[in-house]
Amino acid sequence: MRFNATYNAVQVTKFVREWLQGTNAQQKQLQSWKHFHDRIDLTKNSVPAGYFGMFNEIGGMLVPMINSGVDLNEHTIPDISVGLTWAAYWKANNLEQQHGQRINYPHEYPVYYPQHAAGIKNAWCYPNTALAIFREWFRETYQKEKLPAYLTKKENAGHIDASTTNKLIDTFSPKRIK
Repeated sequence: MRFNATYNAVQVTKFVREWLQGTNAQQKQLQSWKHFHDRIDLTKNSVPAGYFGMFNEIGGMLVPMINSGVDLNEHTIPDISVGLTWAAYWKANNLEQQHGQRINYPHEYPVYYPQHAAGIKNAWCYPNTALAIFREWFRETYQKEKLPAYLTKKENAGHIDASTTNKLIDTFSPKRIK
């Protein structure tokens, strides 16, 4: 009986230490949700009417990432990767001619991000008439071709573990109907 009590005390102590240090998996996930919610709060009204921005459009990718254990934080900001890749696609396919000009809007990071110190930045937003094209490109090109490289880069930097990378690649792989 004493062994079990000692073992339980050690486990509780370890859990409390991890929780306080932020190393507990549950604590990390809560922090990721905080980052996600704070970014949503800062971007929800910043994109002008008639346009769409990256962060709000990729929520369907961010939620499974957080649920899989990815630390969404100041080092893992997938909307930058998506935005840069989409901007290149936008230019290469001359989508401005078909949908009108993309414009800048003021984008701000939460105060606890190092990026916040640089102040409000301009980010691109795109005409809503291109939204269907973006969503198809995001699903068929970014998630299938570009996301695995992004996740591998984050894995190599120590921000994501290999099992999480593989799980997410499977999550965003195309599903087949039998």
